[in-house]
Amino acid sequence: MVTIAGEGRLDLAILRRLCVDAGLAVARVVWGEGRTGKDGLDQRLAGWAAGAAFGSPFIVLRDLDDDAPCAADLRARLMPDPPPDMVFGSPSAAPKLGSLLIASGLLVTSRCARRLCRRRRKTAATPKPP
Repeated sequence: MVTIAGEGRLDLAILRRLCVDAGLAVARVVWGEGRTGKDGLDQRLAGWAAGAAFGSPFIVLRDLDDDAPCAADLRARLMPDPPPDMVFGSPSAAPKLGSLLIASGLLVTSRCARRLCRRRRKTAATPKPP
């Protein structure tokens, strides 16, 4: 049994599908149906992490938007020390959600997503002309 949260209905649909494929039952949805958006989700991360620290497995899916160059950087900023039972992920910014980035302590990702992350970091570090 796992608790899930996402920015909205699309994130929840992705999470539910991932849970089905992984053989996990969704115990409850705490964000994304009715209550939506990344600001509210971000404000609740610490509380959800505290619950996950006591053995309540938790998965959060949040878009990168322009908040960080890649999922690893976003996770490090929003949840520097996530408990082992909490998984924080972000779909790539690509419209087709080609690669799903899952970050839980270590970033687990495909080779393509690692390249995308490095490229975004480099682009973010490059000064823009005035």
